[in-house]
Amino acid sequence: MKQQPEIPVPDTISQKHRVKPDHIVHGGDIESAHRQYGTPIDKWIDLSTGISPLPYPDTKIATDVLTRLPYQRDSFRSAVRAYYGDYDFLATNGSQQGIAALPHCLKTLPIVLPDVGYQSHAAAWMQQGAESIHYPSQHVDAATRVIEKLIASGRAFHLLVINPNNPTCCRFSPTTLQRWSRRLVDGAILIVDEAFADLYPGQSVLAEGFAANMLVFRSFGKFFGLPGLRLGFVFAASSLLAAMRASIGVWDVNGAAQEIAIRAFRDRDWQTKTRQRLHHLAVENQKMWQCLFDSLRRQGYPVSEAHQLLFSSYTLDENPAKRLFDVLAQNAVLVRIIYLEPGRAIIRIGRIDTQRGQQVARINRIIRQSIDTMQLS
Repeated sequence: MKQQPEIPVPDTISQKHRVKPDHIVHGGDIESAHRQYGTPIDKWIDLSTGISPLPYPDTKIATDVLTRLPYQRDSFRSAVRAYYGDYDFLATNGSQQGIAALPHCLKTLPIVLPDVGYQSHAAAWMQQGAESIHYPSQHVDAATRVIEKLIASGRAFHLLVINPNNPTCCRFSPTTLQRWSRRLVDGAILIVDEAFADLYPGQSVLAEGFAANMLVFRSFGKFFGLPGLRLGFVFAASSLLAAMRASIGVWDVNGAAQEIAIRAFRDRDWQTKTRQRLHHLAVENQKMWQCLFDSLRRQGYPVSEAHQLLFSSYTLDENPAKRLFDVLAQNAVLVRIIYLEPGRAIIRIGRIDTQRGQQVARINRIIRQSIDTMQLS
């Protein structure tokens, strides 16, 4: 029997998880922040998520939506296909549900995944017991070199790409993803997490080049600003969707989520205007925080930054990152801290609607105070 070649793992890429296990948490946990810092829940400004600050406004629902069991409606399925494309799909209770179910529904193979990224993926594969190989995910060129080398090894593995990456913002073109999918061995799947792709619809593999050995996750809550509805989608081959559907069970999407999503998916005018507004908000938010990180650079701290429409990520040494997170939290501004190795961390800052004048003025005041505090620390 011919022995499978070993996957060549570069010395710079560790096979262990780069993010500390005790920090596999999610943004938006105001309850925990309240317990830790004592600030009343309604006083917090939550910038710890990558959720749009411009939620879809038409959220009314009829009473019978809540009094009927939530079987999927034909109008819901039609709206989904009109928005994403005419593909087979599985609707889920948030993309998180699909992420957790997937490893148990695929052929048992190693998983190649980003060293920094949405950590529920890594947790799901770890729970399944899969061998994990990590590629660097803070720079496209470095990631591409490692992935290309792994594919060239000829060994079978599933490949996960978070596109764009949360939190590093690293993004690959649909053409690159198509090329990789063609080169994977039989039985291997290219998994593409497009949770933030609604902001860049032309860059989705659903818009161009969706292949039979691809699986795509999409999230409703990010762009439409309604994470509490818990609505996600999986696009894949029919046989894989059937296995995931059997794993998840019946009534996977509640009636309220279906009702609101139908209107949101059909409202193309709102979608276009919201993308335009988010472009402006991203620029304004970046300018607002720039003076703080420029101040850290002047103090000798190396800071790198990456941006996408719904958040900015600043990579710096762990100690000043922890100090900055704490200073902001003491002033009731919650951001996200993601620990890297060795001794580095990412501060990820979500967007605020700059039309909320009082909150913007408060953040600007806190930024000035934070600059003074960080200089004294």
